[in-house]
Amino acid sequence: MEAELLALASVAGTALVNVLASETWERGRDAVVGLWRRAQPGRTADVESDLAEDRELLCTETGQQDGSRQGSDFEGPASDADVDPL
Repeated sequence: MEAELLALASVAGTALVNVLASETWERGRDAVVGLWRRAQPGRTADVESDLAEDRELLCTETGQQDGSRQGSDFEGPASDADVDPL
């Protein structure tokens, strides 16, 4: 069971990074914030703020000026070792 949860978290994390790097990041942010709003309403503002900061950092690191992603060459981390555990 633990291996399945780890795999799910890894896939979800990679998907979230891809969404944050895309032009449709607002929809992804709204979906994640909506999940937190149902699970832990008191943390919603923090999660929303963290996502905005992470997007800014991601756009800065990838050299995107306006935050939009040109093409689809971003594939997320090279390996699981590149992903920071929560």
